[in-house]
Amino acid sequence: MPKPYPLRIVLKVLLNKGFLFVSQNGSHTKYRCHHNPQLTVIVPLHGKEVRYGTFRSILRQAKSYLSSWLKSSQSKGQPPRLYQTPHLNW
Repeated sequence: MPKPYPLRIVLKVLLNKGFLFVSQNGSHTKYRCHHNPQLTVIVPLHGKEVRYGTFRSILRQAKSYLSSWLKSSQSKGQPPRLYQTPHLNW
């Protein structure tokens, strides 16, 4: 069984790729894409880790934007960068 992903990594990926925090309802947060306001992703805050299947679901929700980001980074000949950590203190 795959290991769960740390929640902070999932949030860093979304924030660094143009998703902005919109609201929180209980233990679920809503992030909206800065470039496409109709693209919304719901992230559960049930602990410090996100299960593999939940992480895949989040990526599926953000697929249209992230897939275009992956294509653009590959066309530039650079490996895709998932997140940058120097300026974020978690």
